[in-house]
Amino acid sequence: MCSNSKIRNRGRRLIGYLWIVLLFTGGAAAQPVTADQMKEILAAGVPLDPEDARSIADGKIVAKLLPAKARGEVSVFGIVRVNAPLKDISKGFGKTMSRQKNKTALRWGDLSYPPEADDFRRITLSGGEIEDLKKCVIGRCKLKLSASMIERFEAEIDWTSTSHKKEAAALYRRALFEYVTEYLRKGDGGLIRYHDQRTPVDLSLEIPPIYDRFFWIRESAPKFHQYLKKFPNHELPNVKNAINWSTVKIGLKPVILFTHVITYDGRQTDFSQILIVSKQIYSNHYFDTSIGFTALATFPAADGKFDSYVIYMNHSRSGSLGGGFGKFIRKIVEDEALDKLEQLLTETKENAEIHVPNEREALAAEKNVPNGGIAQYYVSLTVLGVAVLILIIWLAFRRSNR
Repeated sequence: MCSNSKIRNRGRRLIGYLWIVLLFTGGAAAQPVTADQMKEILAAGVPLDPEDARSIADGKIVAKLLPAKARGEVSVFGIVRVNAPLKDISKGFGKTMSRQKNKTALRWGDLSYPPEADDFRRITLSGGEIEDLKKCVIGRCKLKLSASMIERFEAEIDWTSTSHKKEAAALYRRALFEYVTEYLRKGDGGLIRYHDQRTPVDLSLEIPPIYDRFFWIRESAPKFHQYLKKFPNHELPNVKNAINWSTVKIGLKPVILFTHVITYDGRQTDFSQILIVSKQIYSNHYFDTSIGFTALATFPAADGKFDSYVIYMNHSRSGSLGGGFGKFIRKIVEDEALDKLEQLLTETKENAEIHVPNEREALAAEKNVPNGGIAQYYVSLTVLGVAVLILIIWLAFRRSNR
């Protein structure tokens, strides 16, 4: 059995690997609220005590674990006040994350919207994963697939052929292309139903209830909140959609992730808010789902400073977390996740505040940024985020059959 120090060190190494999942997202603007209303919304949505309120006002980091609503779920919340305009905050976060990207991602890319089959050509499986596909049956498979996908590999691949590896990889890419296309056509109703284990996990049932836990979006941007719930059958100006994929290295096993990023972008003279929602729609190992939001809100301040905030929330689920894992391991997971979130928000704040122009200058500069321009800096803020890091650490401590 590993010593406590070895477990901690292993967890810290793995949490570094998964910074890459923070690298694929976009930005957005919402309906105006006042700074006082923001405090009321936060108080109603998160268990903040008076000390937390003082810390937020003083520009200190507040990071909290939230109550789980399902087995295998870990949820996290963070906020920091920043004396900088949105443009500088976005640049600051990009600088924070750029040092991590090349260390953690094996491959990544953006899909066309709508996707094209050629977008998937760089997605590959290892030789071991090809062999795992060969053994897959419904209810017992080391890759996360739907029942229909598993049946296709059984029916369409001649596993005795010398070309079976190439054919299996091509079928895997084709199946993912068809799945993502179907999801974008149907919305949440087209989400995958994983059947790699005896008990299926249906993302079309797992994800929609989480939208109502996005208290900040629900209260400050109700039209955007409705857009999320009704996608793709609801129109809203200033919304952009993107599908990103990445292959990240976790221990000995690479993980392929697909993320739907929905951004709602808009700026006003007196109030600006950028909203970011990122939804994991597929993972070939470990994760059932991960969905969350990041919000940037800037309020006018009488002293010419910037009353800006970075708000972050994520809910992640994994069937591997549904078992009886010990309190000691859970404590390590929670401590490491909160520590990483605090580091992320601290570095963002420091980088954003390096150069703070006066408010009038900053607002004038932001008017010259094309619509969606600020969003481009947010390639570091995917909402698979810190809660996914929590899952990774725990999963490193147990043998997984997936």
